[in-house]
Amino acid sequence: MQLTENTLLADRYRVSHLLGQGGMGAVYLAVDLRFRDSPVAVKQTLVGMHREDLRRAFEREAMLLNHLRHPALPKVTDFFMQGDSEFLVMEYVPGEDLGTELVRRGMPFPVECVALWADRLLDAVSYLHSRTPPVIHRDIKPQNVRLTLEGEIVLLDFGLSKGSVGVHATVGSSVVAGTPNYAPPEQLGGRGTDERSDLYSLAATIYCLLTTAPPADANRRLMCHVNGEGDPARPAHLLNPAIPLAVSGVLERALSLRVDGRPKSAVTMREELRAGFGDVVSGFPPVMQYGSAESASRKQSSRSDLSKPWLPSEQHDRTLASTAVEAQGPHALRTEIQPADRRMPPAKVSMPRPNVARVGGAPGWVVTVYVLLIVAAFVGAVALLFASRTVREGSRELVQAALIETKSFDISGGHSIEMVRIGPGTFTMGSQKGDGFERPMREVTISKAFYLGRYEVTQEQWAAMMITNPAKHIGPGLPVEDVSILDVEEFLKVLNARTGGGWRLPTEAEWEYACRAGTDGDHAGKLDDLGWYDANSGGASHPVGKKRPNAWGLYDMHGNVWEWCQDWLLDYPRVDETDPVADAASPFRVRRGGGFSNGAHYCRSAFRAGNLVNEKFPFVGLRLARSA
Repeated sequence: MQLTENTLLADRYRVSHLLGQGGMGAVYLAVDLRFRDSPVAVKQTLVGMHREDLRRAFEREAMLLNHLRHPALPKVTDFFMQGDSEFLVMEYVPGEDLGTELVRRGMPFPVECVALWADRLLDAVSYLHSRTPPVIHRDIKPQNVRLTLEGEIVLLDFGLSKGSVGVHATVGSSVVAGTPNYAPPEQLGGRGTDERSDLYSLAATIYCLLTTAPPADANRRLMCHVNGEGDPARPAHLLNPAIPLAVSGVLERALSLRVDGRPKSAVTMREELRAGFGDVVSGFPPVMQYGSAESASRKQSSRSDLSKPWLPSEQHDRTLASTAVEAQGPHALRTEIQPADRRMPPAKVSMPRPNVARVGGAPGWVVTVYVLLIVAAFVGAVALLFASRTVREGSRELVQAALIETKSFDISGGHSIEMVRIGPGTFTMGSQKGDGFERPMREVTISKAFYLGRYEVTQEQWAAMMITNPAKHIGPGLPVEDVSILDVEEFLKVLNARTGGGWRLPTEAEWEYACRAGTDGDHAGKLDDLGWYDANSGGASHPVGKKRPNAWGLYDMHGNVWEWCQDWLLDYPRVDETDPVADAASPFRVRRGGGFSNGAHYCRSAFRAGNLVNEKFPFVGLRLARSA
């Protein structure tokens, strides 16, 4: 039975809305009342739990999942049974799944992006398979891989049971589960799965991300094999010539109908793909060999009973490190310097004794050395954390940059305008804040792709069309400003006449959609990183592109100068809309984005203002758009 909004589970989790549903269960967004409405994902299995053995199996599995610790896996935090259903609670990971993103793009992802994602997924799968017992995901597909707002990859659908022991079945499970086109033949046939079953699904996922279409499902492939027909799963490089031939070969082997024809492990497949991608993977971290030291430690501790939690890998590593520090700690450093001849009176010893002021029974110099060791360890840990963060930020920027499609349009006098292609989509437009012009919030669909200027129009670009420079703040690379909407319309007329047409201002909906870049907060990130406003601008505009871009590669959408839009400033309607543009009579035209002299409130994604058509200000400019 599907849960309704505000359903209370376990006297703690209040259901918000349905996130996804399958044949055997559903996933809901809920809030954890114990932690001040913190969002969580709650996964419900619709199979009855009347049998005690099934309940015990679910409890063991929940405990196993709770001890998984990997950056590409969501953390399971709670489990319970209520009515005839079982529930797993895990951290909610916002973002878009790669299946939806692939449909939105309408074309394969860049090879360098898929190389990075595949490498991280294989690292996560290697970690799962190294557990005791091995954890088999059994439903890897693009829809279960989420790209977070920070550009990180997370493998989802953990704990959504497809049968008697859940999606994370251990080796040998015969439960029929999985998704056609991504499940291997042994899984579809109920003949049991092992680690190499996940490799088939992961290969099918990578194949799809590189070609936009998954390989033919395993049952069809088996029938073609039995009938002596060719394999309908075509090599990936034939569908996308950008795929290296060696990568296509690795995927073909991993998609083998025979289990023993696939790579022997996720580590092996990862190494083969790295070799196939070549220079694309330069700079990737070394391949982690999970399970070797950990497995030996766990065997010695005899933790074979899954009802007893084992030590997570990070905690295990910390324990070993702590033991090593203790062995070199103050007890090993308490040997005091003695004269060479112990029979000599202390007064005749030429070597001075150290200061032996004691703290807690230890000599002062010992305490000092110990403190220095602690400080050194702390500095090292901070450096390691900073390096790790730098690598993550670099990876995120690599992913974002590779996903951005740009196009440069020549205009006049050697000048060009760089545009970013913005794909169609649906977003929530407006806000509950502001003076009422931002309400009501409603769903708005942008049905067609369009191009939007990566930067504001600069003074040089304006002068290339109009000869003169109207800006009050003059300087190289600065955005043009002090232009009215009438000035902008004249600029567009000249620009279109000289370049063959197509140039326009963005609609207000297009502008907010692009500014948000998939976010739903006040700003599309940290405002100080994204834009110039009163707290950091020094009271003047700045050259375009000096702050960080938003997730879609657009600079200065917040602050620097306001930007004119097509629309007239009217109240929002109380209905959802598709490709809206307010072209009815109004005294004011819309401007968006805030400026260098405004506070953060005015630089919000949803904030809107307007001016008369002949008004101009030294903080209002423009950004160009054109249809794709």
